[in-house]
Amino acid sequence: KVIHMSPKYVTLDIGSKSDAIVLKTEFKDMPQLSLGNEVEILVEGEDQHGELRASRKRAILIKNWELLQRAYKEKRPVEGGIVIKKVRGGLVMNIAGLEVFLPGSLVDVAKVEDFDLLLGTSFAVMVIKIDEEKNNIVVSRKALIEKEQAEKQKEIISTIEKRQVFIGIVKNIIAFGVFVDLKGNIIGLLHKNDIATSLPIEDVSKAQNEAGEPLFTVGQEIEVAVKDFDLEKNYVSLSTKMLSWSLLPEDIEEGSQVEGVVKSMTNSGAYIEIIPKVLAYLHIADIAYGTRLKHPQDVLKLGETITVAVLSIDREKQDMRVSRKQCQPDPWEGETIAKYAVGTEHEGEITNIGRQSIFLTFEPGIQGRLDQKNIAWENTKTDIQAFVQNKQSLKVKIIGTDQQRRLLQVGVRELTENPWPYWESLFTVGSQHQVTVLRLLKDGIKVELPHGIQQFVPYPVLPKKIQKDIAVGNVLLLEVSAFKAEEERIFLTYATASTKKEKATAPIDEQYQTRSVSKSLGDLAVLQQLKKELSQTTRTGERETIEKRSKRKNPKS
Repeated sequence: KVIHMSPKYVTLDIGSKSDAIVLKTEFKDMPQLSLGNEVEILVEGEDQHGELRASRKRAILIKNWELLQRAYKEKRPVEGGIVIKKVRGGLVMNIAGLEVFLPGSLVDVAKVEDFDLLLGTSFAVMVIKIDEEKNNIVVSRKALIEKEQAEKQKEIISTIEKRQVFIGIVKNIIAFGVFVDLKGNIIGLLHKNDIATSLPIEDVSKAQNEAGEPLFTVGQEIEVAVKDFDLEKNYVSLSTKMLSWSLLPEDIEEGSQVEGVVKSMTNSGAYIEIIPKVLAYLHIADIAYGTRLKHPQDVLKLGETITVAVLSIDREKQDMRVSRKQCQPDPWEGETIAKYAVGTEHEGEITNIGRQSIFLTFEPGIQGRLDQKNIAWENTKTDIQAFVQNKQSLKVKIIGTDQQRRLLQVGVRELTENPWPYWESLFTVGSQHQVTVLRLLKDGIKVELPHGIQQFVPYPVLPKKIQKDIAVGNVLLLEVSAFKAEEERIFLTYATASTKKEKATAPIDEQYQTRSVSKSLGDLAVLQQLKKELSQTTRTGERETIEKRSKRKNPKS
């Protein structure tokens, strides 16, 4: 309480044994100060005369610092700030006696070109940072403006409804969509998946209409519908698809057949325009019956009109899936498939070649699969690439049907009589035959017997001293240990010195060979002569090797 006033000091009773003395200059803002008034001060200590030193200015600063701290924690604006000077990077404001920093980037939502125009002005701000150690406070006017705009947006958004139509202005265009200004305070997003076009969009900023012009330009007025909104997030989702879909006839429903134009194609399907800017998706598997397409363009052409059946339709999500093949006769029903009964022979076009199978097309929707094992009787692992080289079609026999997969099982070797029952009479158990080594494998060798029969011989049935010297092209004498015609397997073992017999290899019925075995085996007589010569060369080489070893052991002989 003020108890005495002099030209230089103000004396105050603070309820202590000593009075407090404050400089009168600290009361400039109180020209009507008089005895008996109560003011807040900060006691700083005693002087040499025992009087208390105090400061009203410091008390006000501490109180205002606490006020700003509360405003920061409660995220509420602070009024009464005055811009007092311009500094590097922004402005300095005085708020209740405290100097605070306002960065230039946080002065307004738009860029401010001239800060001098703001000197001496007063406006509310938000406290965004307080550093108590450095007594530093940072404020933002932009944050307050954005907060006010968000509140206004929320108020306006609460008045809109789903499917409500607006005329908006394009504000910005990015890869995944367009930002549209609806009422000056609402910015909605038109996502690329919600844009009605005759062509799918990958990048909206590069999208063009059918005339080759940009699909959107900044400042352009467009008609949009509200797809969805969120009051809490101030988010508005827009759509132009909804406008186009509203024109789709109500009688188009699941099961309906409609006409559409092929607008674009991808590796997995095509987009069909049912009415202007309403696209339906046609998956590659629904383009044609039974045809394994590599790309929709194998059957479809851009711009052509086709009839499709609606598989599913969701008007709320603006999504439609269609099928072309369901509007066509099913080739696997009726007379078409009846022509391909088991046992009948047909010629098909080679349409796909895999590692172990060849796929053939006989007519639209009718496909067959030729497995590796069904190419030749004598070799169940024929080289497919070599077999189909320079071939565009094959004559095959139908050997089975797969109704579920809509696939015919076919064979080439089945065009000739099965020679395995005949071979069983030639390759009897215990009979010995000269074979040619074709390949060296990890667990054994692949050899060729007479009649071009190829079989696998595991290493364990061969002597170790033989194994290490085996090379492609070697001729070995092997003995039949078992014959299983149903498995198309001939089990062979090495003919040792004790089991070798002085008899010729089993005779070859060349007439049967010509009649029953694939001509791709070549001239069998020539092959046998070559084997005979190789055998003689091998035996001569072995004899010379034995003689050399004998001379090294006994030089005097």
